[in-house]
Amino acid sequence: MSCHYILVDDDDDDDDDDDDDSHPVLSVWQAKARDAREQRRSQLTAAHRYIIEMAADALDLDYNTTEDFVIDDYKVT
Repeated sequence: MSCHYILVDDDDDDDDDDDDDSHPVLSVWQAKARDAREQRRSQLTAAHRYIIEMAADALDLDYNTTEDFVIDDYKVT
């Protein structure tokens, strides 16, 4: 069984300047996720890109959205 956590910002002020400082754990997780996505993206071959393009066409989505969905992984450690 997996647990999913949602971070809620209860702060009513609209200062977005301190987002990185207010949730340091989230920032670390986001950095790890971004690095993992870029590492997986660098391993895509022409065959992968062709399949992603065909899936994007079949799902009526743009290529970048489909590629992001395919390479994204929420199990970053």
